[in-house]
This record gives sequence, C-alpha cells and structure tokens, in this order.
Amino acid sequence: MTVSMKKQDCNAQKSVAVMDKDDDLDIDTGVEDFAEIYVRHFRQVFSYVFYRLQDPQIADDITVKTFEEALKNIDRYQPDRASLPTWLIAIARNSVNKYLRSEKIRRWFSLEVVTSNLQDTNPTVEEIVIGNERIARLMLLVKEMNERQRDVLGLKFGAGLSNQQIAQTTGLSVSNVGVILYRSLNNLRKRWQEVDNEEA
Repeated sequence: MTVSMKKQDCNAQKSVAVMDKDDDLDIDTGVEDFAEIYVRHFRQVFSYVFYRLQDPQIADDITVKTFEEALKNIDRYQPDRASLPTWLIAIARNSVNKYLRSEKIRRWFSLEVVTSNLQDTNPTVEEIVIGNERIARLMLLVKEMNERQRDVLGLKFGAGLSNQQIAQTTGLSVSNVGVILYRSLNNLRKRWQEVDNEEA
C-alpha cells in the first residue's frame, strides 16, 4: 500500500459518514460534502425560520447560522435519534427561540407568507379582496393561540415537517403533536364559524 493510499484510508476512517434515514446523502465532516446538505435543505430550514420571524433578512441570517452550527456539531448528529432535516430544524428552532428571547418579540404570521402561496395566478379583484379578508381573519385567529400551538403549526405548515419530525424536534410525543394539531385546527374552525355568525 502506498503512502497516499494509507493517507486516504486514514482520512476515510476519520470522517464521520452516516446515512440519513430520509436522505440518500452521506454526511461527512468535509466542507464540500456539507455544501450539498446546505443546498438540499436550505429551503426547508429558511421556510420555517421565515414563517416564525417574517423578516427575510433576519431569516436568512439565522438560517446561515443554523447551518454553521450544524457544520460545527456534525459529529454530534445521531441518525438513529432524528433524520437530518429534523436535526437541522431543531437547530433552527433553537436559534429562532434564542433570537426571539433576545428581541422580546413574538411575531408569527404575515399576510405576505400566505398570499405568496396562493395558487391562482389571475384572480379577479373581488377574489383578491375576499382572499385577503379571509387571510387577515385567519391570522388574527392564529394569534389568539398559545405559543406551543403556534410553534407546532409553524413546524407543520412552515417547515413542512411530519408529526414524527415535530415530535423529535420539540420533545413532545407523536400523539401529543397530533392532539395539538387536531385541537388547534378544530379551534380555528370553531372560531371561524363564530366570527361568521357575528358578522351575519
């Protein structure tokens, strides 16, 4: 065996390469390998952070810091405990909570997030007005919820996590996550109907 081959074998043994359950990506301590993780998961992490903070500049900064933290702690990643996206969202969630504590603000939703996801590209003026009124009402109703409910909703609809991933991220049981989502959505429906009845 040549010196070069011995060095490559030694480097291969030093690297931490694990297979993510949800991904076909090898995780390595090398920056080049981590760049692929960044490219693959940036949008999901950014979506969650933006959903929580509603500021694209701050969301971008925190998302980048999330990936820096993940790279720094890649040797701590345990694929048997959580999938890679769940681990990244957990880091992002901690970063967001730390930021919110430092800023002492609690902002969760804005009309821009919801309206940017509207499917119809050519709505009529009437449809836009009705849609905006519904979105504004929904955001007001969501603001009535407690922080845990908003957090779980943010993880579900902002980051697009499954109930299992939300449970891993928050430390709640999967059944508890399901109950929180079920009750939160039922509460939203009930409050929506109450507002409809008040306006009638």
